[in-house]
Amino acid sequence: MERQLDAVSTTGTSYLPQTPQTAQDSRTGSGSRGSSDIVDILNEDGVARSTDLRERRALTHEHWEEVLQRPMNAGEPSAFAPDEPVAPRTTGICFPFPSESQVSKTDLLAMLPPTTSCDYLLSRFFMYMSQFFPILHGPSFQKEYAAFVGDPSAVSFSWLALLFMLLALGLHTLDYDDALLPDVGPNKFSSSQSASFSTRRYRETAMICLSKDQFLTRYRLTTLQALLLIVYEICHEEGVEGGWTMLGIALNISIALHCNAEFGQPGLSVLEIERRRRCWAGLLSLYAYQIVSYPGVDMLFSTNIKAAMPADVNDVDLREDSILQPSRQPTQMSVMIFKIRLFQLSSRICRHLKGPNKFDEKTRDQFDAEITEERRQWDTMFPINDDVPSLLDFSSFAHWSLQFHGHHLHLLIHQPFCRPRSNPTCFRRQSWAKCIRSGAALLKLHQRFWEIPRLRPCRWTLHGLHSFYAVHGAVALASCLLEEESHASDSLQYRDTFIAMVNRVDKLQHRSPICKKAHPILSQLRALLFPEQYKGCNPASSTLLETFDTWADNLQWLNPDTVDWNFLDGVLQA
Repeated sequence: MERQLDAVSTTGTSYLPQTPQTAQDSRTGSGSRGSSDIVDILNEDGVARSTDLRERRALTHEHWEEVLQRPMNAGEPSAFAPDEPVAPRTTGICFPFPSESQVSKTDLLAMLPPTTSCDYLLSRFFMYMSQFFPILHGPSFQKEYAAFVGDPSAVSFSWLALLFMLLALGLHTLDYDDALLPDVGPNKFSSSQSASFSTRRYRETAMICLSKDQFLTRYRLTTLQALLLIVYEICHEEGVEGGWTMLGIALNISIALHCNAEFGQPGLSVLEIERRRRCWAGLLSLYAYQIVSYPGVDMLFSTNIKAAMPADVNDVDLREDSILQPSRQPTQMSVMIFKIRLFQLSSRICRHLKGPNKFDEKTRDQFDAEITEERRQWDTMFPINDDVPSLLDFSSFAHWSLQFHGHHLHLLIHQPFCRPRSNPTCFRRQSWAKCIRSGAALLKLHQRFWEIPRLRPCRWTLHGLHSFYAVHGAVALASCLLEEESHASDSLQYRDTFIAMVNRVDKLQHRSPICKKAHPILSQLRALLFPEQYKGCNPASSTLLETFDTWADNLQWLNPDTVDWNFLDGVLQA
């Protein structure tokens, strides 16, 4: 670096940020350009004085620190800005999104429901959803919200975006049969409007707020929090692939805000450092969803970034300048800590499966043992007796959310060993049995989130991510049961579970993109598995089953746009 600075300093024009003195020096050409370490600069009286080059380097480095500081202060001109005046930015443009300049902050505030409705939806978010994605510190948000109620116009656009996303997630917790609160929707929609329509409008309004704040060049912690909640909502409402690009933006903003700083950014309190670490943890948990969607992309780079994880404590244990002793009981952050471990494990598994050794049994068994150990720790942390979570703590239901991901990983590592027809040399019956158990477990989890009354606030997660997992489980289960290794008793054992899954997917079609795409093929698989009960389907021939095996092996799970969901139509009609 010093050699580079020497080279620059000996040229006729300096491209380094210049102080007024050095700028004048370059224009007058009075500086010495020899090989000596002594250069001449002008003092305040305009008289040239000598200074050691190391001193100048120190000044230059100090100025570079200011230039490279992130986030940038948008109110100050850039050190690289040209001297000549430039054309002003076109009104209404905030690359790559329109800034909606015609929408004022007053207009955006008018899209909010009354304060009483805001209170209700926010309370539902913190009661039901924050345990699943605890990136916020509740007491800090409470103070910010109280200040907002006192003076709504004083908040930033990014904080307003955060508020709209919390309202959207609060709306998601309402049951399908619940009528919307009066004036709850943007632009005062009537209560007859569906909650999904209103939540979509809230998300769109949050994006407008971020665009108004020029979030690609100006950002703060609330910008990041709003972005993470947007990606989280998209993953569970529409599908994981929809949040990929914005997650990359969130990653860069997280780094710019020092959320991954191992020792925290100087000048920040303990509380502010922990708030940033929670956002970093939330970011990694979202990448855990994306890993399987894009298995060809190596995500291990993010696991190699040095970062301190958030403290495993409750909100009340965080003080401005201290953290109280961690609890031995599950905390509000316990689920997130487990998600980070899953992210790291998923990264390694998907990297292995894309490599040349995916049929290595020793590696398979090692990964299976690691997944099993993670699930054992979940059971220890969230004890569930007779499949009944705690009636006193809603966070115990998050245990089942973790189980979705765990069984999904079991399927990924064992499915390569479950093809006696297409790959008989690598077939292993223990893997075949493991796929049946995990596939059936995913269908059972899907059923719980659909049927258990206390889980109705989380039923909306079946629109996206959790139904992705369950569809994978259904296809894996059907694939195993259609193998020659299977017996009629095996199919009968899981008949009710599979049929119930197809019926739920049918009911979710108008709400869930993945269910709409997967319903036809699941219905056809149901007819193949139980031909006596569902007439009109040709018996499963060996050609059909081999075609099905090839299709199932090539699926990129959680990326439904790459899947030919109608491939069985022509085969069954032939």
